[in-house]
Amino acid sequence: MNVTSKQDVGGTQAPASTQKKNTKDMGKDQFLTLLIEQLKNQDPLAPMDNTEFTQQMATFSNLEQMFKINDNLVALQQISASANSTQSLGLIGKDVMATGDSVFVGADGTAAPINFNLSEDVTSAVINVLDSTGSAVRRIDCAAMSAGAQEYKWDGRGDDGQPLAAGMYKFVVSATGRNGKDLQVDPYMTGRVDSISLENGITYAHVGGSKLMMSDITKISLPTAGSATY
Repeated sequence: MNVTSKQDVGGTQAPASTQKKNTKDMGKDQFLTLLIEQLKNQDPLAPMDNTEFTQQMATFSNLEQMFKINDNLVALQQISASANSTQSLGLIGKDVMATGDSVFVGADGTAAPINFNLSEDVTSAVINVLDSTGSAVRRIDCAAMSAGAQEYKWDGRGDDGQPLAAGMYKFVVSATGRNGKDLQVDPYMTGRVDSISLENGITYAHVGGSKLMMSDITKISLPTAGSATY
């Protein structure tokens, strides 16, 4: 049985949100009304088959359940997002490490350390610090390093020895393994969380000029006395 919705004739059109809600609410009433009319006006010599009647009622019941489940899921998502955002407020003021290739230079010229992970031992590595235009402003040559997490503390200066302007920079690490082949290097950024935001149900931590998803954060620590703010 095909069920068609009524259309308003004349008058002012209701807002879309109201129409959507009314369409769902009226669907049940329309279905039952049309079903009753069909039963009342059916041909006595060819009444509705019981199987067809049962299938229509089962279909209607399933649709109603789907509407309820969808509404409940939306409500749960909103509650979960709100709870995550509230819990994440505790990150403000804490130092974090996250996946990313950003490095910050503070207003006092202090630079955040450069962190990365090596999958195996390397004979040499080169760290290039890039500005916002992608131009290299500092090249750092490193000696052999063992596999694992690495932290390089640099002075926040360019190749000319002058302090770099405060702001966010990128870094790229090129490493050569003992077999002479280039290795893939996993970069990590560090910094202090200065704010938390909730956008489209996703919680973000703001570190300097970067916006981090909670899933990107790999380490959280309390600031140490005298530590710099990046």
